[in-house]
Amino acid sequence: MNTAALVSFNLIVNSLCSFTLSLLLVYGVLRAFRIPPGRCRLWLLLLPLVKVLVVLGSGIPESSFLWAKLAGQTQELGSFKFGLGLRWFWPVFWFELSAISHGLMYPQSLGDVLQAGLSKHLGSWLPPAFAAFAIGIGASRACWHFARSQMFLRRVLNTAQLIERRKMGRREVALWQSADYTGAPFAAGLWHAHVVFPVRSLTAFDASERAAALQHELAHIPHPRCDRTARR
Repeated sequence: MNTAALVSFNLIVNSLCSFTLSLLLVYGVLRAFRIPPGRCRLWLLLLPLVKVLVVLGSGIPESSFLWAKLAGQTQELGSFKFGLGLRWFWPVFWFELSAISHGLMYPQSLGDVLQAGLSKHLGSWLPPAFAAFAIGIGASRACWHFARSQMFLRRVLNTAQLIERRKMGRREVALWQSADYTGAPFAAGLWHAHVVFPVRSLTAFDASERAAALQHELAHIPHPRCDRTARR
């Protein structure tokens, strides 16, 4: 199994496990303290996603058994430890796997254990196939959603009327009004920025509301500044 496939499989499995455990822990806190819908509940529900980003950003530690395995070492024994406690007033579930090889103990992830089990009982091709499938599904979904959003934008702009073009730093934003589109105002465009307002919003809002809605949509569009402060 090549290094890229093994590392990808480990990161995917570890991220899924971290997300699942974090989500169960957050739901336990929400139910235990009966936190109502609101900002606090939303921030707590975002913590599992933050945990996944931390896992992916941290990568695989240099001391992990994964690198020893890629160097040709084989696992002789294994051990695990677990516990539940508090860290800075936050409940923490602690679970640690270790691999023993040539008298040395290496930290091990659940991805290592799962990869070894799948390779031994089902075939060494399965972990890299799973990693390729997961990455392919994620990339396909991202491409599909991007294509759908671009088709939707083209369909709306085909019948929309251009109001003005506004400069934002070094970027130009096209402002449109549409009689056919009846949803909420939105900003879109990867290379060319657009802001679309339905006609009914323009007629229903007064001048201050229209300005506030426009500023809200423009805030979604990144625009590099070209003044001296930005260059510093």
